[in-house]
Amino acid sequence: MENLSTESETQSLGLKPLWEIFTDVKKNVLERDGTIKYPTGLTELDKITFGMWKRELLVVAARTSQGKSMFTLHLAKMLADKGETVAFFSLEMSKEQLVERLFTNICEINNLDLREGRVHGLVEERAELFLEWSKNIKLLIDDQNGYNFDKIVKVVKEIRPSWVFVDYVQMISMKGYKDKLSAMDEFIKEIHRLGKSMDFGTILVSQVNRQGVGEAGLHHLKNCGTLEEHSDSIFLLSWDRDKNQYVIRVEKNRHGACHILNANFQPQFSRFSDGEPFVPPMLPVKERKDWV
Repeated sequence: MENLSTESETQSLGLKPLWEIFTDVKKNVLERDGTIKYPTGLTELDKITFGMWKRELLVVAARTSQGKSMFTLHLAKMLADKGETVAFFSLEMSKEQLVERLFTNICEINNLDLREGRVHGLVEERAELFLEWSKNIKLLIDDQNGYNFDKIVKVVKEIRPSWVFVDYVQMISMKGYKDKLSAMDEFIKEIHRLGKSMDFGTILVSQVNRQGVGEAGLHHLKNCGTLEEHSDSIFLLSWDRDKNQYVIRVEKNRHGACHILNANFQPQFSRFSDGEPFVPPMLPVKERKDWV
């Protein structure tokens, strides 16, 4: 194979010389000022990840009914409140259901009371507050086009978001693929590639296999090792309803340490906040591991 000797030859292949890459890197680095640009809203989590990052792939995973959709909606709201344009592709919950969750959050109305129709007065009283908030943010919820990668591309190119959420990845269409695994593998690779080329951050929600007992690990990500391979960060969520204990495990962090932390989860308000410091359980000496 002949050596590539001219600038035009390398550019035709989409390759950049190191000096040009460094120019972009330097500009990016000098824009950092020690503050978290895109916070998660959870102090301990932000210390570990330094917030969320564009052009990276974050995976949020949990078993069913563990609040993963509410957690990712929380992240989307945090970004929208920072003035970011967010495209939230919901493959499970309808846009009406998600807006209802946001309404309970912003207006502090108990979701159960809202669902049972017991707070009509509060709804009327606080509706204007929600309308005012919603008119000043760019959070776009799409419950129709997230099943197909080509449709996502069409929407993304039209609205040019800063962040793309897909909830959840196991529900993408198999059309054109021999099986679900092949469809998911291609979807994950392409959405990550698109995020890099179009400069948006990608947050994918994943189910965790029901099989097994105890805490879930990366090997439990449902149907797909590609999530582990291509992600920059992975958060595994678990919620003990009896103890009202919500645990976030940073199981992968390409740019830093992994960690375990507690969060306060108020499902009635779809709200997450800082929890007590995580204290690892006391195990017999022979079973103990190093805890970060």
